[in-house]
Amino acid sequence: MAIKTGVKVNAVIAKDSEFDMGAAKWDLILLSYVEIRNNAERVIRALAPGGIVVAEYFHHDSGNAPGGFADNELLRLFESLRGLRYEDTEAVADFGMNNTHLVRLCAEKQR
Repeated sequence: MAIKTGVKVNAVIAKDSEFDMGAAKWDLILLSYVEIRNNAERVIRALAPGGIVVAEYFHHDSGNAPGGFADNELLRLFESLRGLRYEDTEAVADFGMNNTHLVRLCAEKQR
């Protein structure tokens, strides 16, 4: 689809702690069931103006993973960004494919 629409895609799959995200260079960063707390500041710095971060992880009371997020904790980690959508919901997790308590965030770095 990207080729047909002329969109350039540079996908990188790497261990978060080893990857140099740089500064103001990414239009989209996805954080899906990875370490978010230790990477939030790096992600914010790495987003280009107008760039978006999308995150999904377990809520702490889901019982699915140690280190799940407390109420509004994910929002606070990215409070310097403009929140586009936040969910604290019961849904099927992308990781594990089970119905559980999740938190999801979509936020934009100001231009």
